[in-house]
Amino acid sequence: FRSPKNDNYHQVVKRCIELAPQRTGAIAQKAATLAENGHNVLVPVDRINHGKLIAHALLKSDKDRIEDSLVDEDDDDADEILLKMKAADQLPRIDTAEDTIHSYIDANADDETREKHYNALENGELDILITTLIKEGADIPNISAIVHAEGGKSKTQRIQRIGRALRPQNGDEAIIVDVQDRGNFIGNHYSERMKLLNEYYGKYGPTQSTDNTTRPL
Repeated sequence: FRSPKNDNYHQVVKRCIELAPQRTGAIAQKAATLAENGHNVLVPVDRINHGKLIAHALLKSDKDRIEDSLVDEDDDDADEILLKMKAADQLPRIDTAEDTIHSYIDANADDETREKHYNALENGELDILITTLIKEGADIPNISAIVHAEGGKSKTQRIQRIGRALRPQNGDEAIIVDVQDRGNFIGNHYSERMKLLNEYYGKYGPTQSTDNTTRPL
């Protein structure tokens, strides 16, 4: 997923990560596939609208519903409103197994709601959790797959979160998926993430996926 050459960092993240319909659809599809293969999947995001879009892709929401959730009455940036409307119009709708259950929570959720979702994931009642809360140090149990949707530079803190979250049962495979972004800023960030993961995990480091958009660990 390639960023425009002349955009500044804020514009690149907005266009190519937060409100990028095809990238978001690829993330939702990967999460759905992993869930169908028996994984409990965590999808960390940095931005609320991005999390909402991933959830809408899995819900196969219609355009009006997506626009209503993204565009606020206080929005006064015409370019951003157009980006949101474009995302709502072009977002792929993902076919999931009938019994696949997913949910999205962010910092607006109270402690009781957060605990309810974490318990549902731990008990196998929830297959995919999309959330902004992993960056706040949430200790989410019983995860066997993470789809890192947020991009950005990878820090040691990310490794620590991965280790805390990925606790596959009975020696089952644990999978980490990252998005192969290209272009200004986000391409360099992707390279830095891959370098760190390879240095940390050694022979268990990233391998190229068949669709050339993600690298599972």
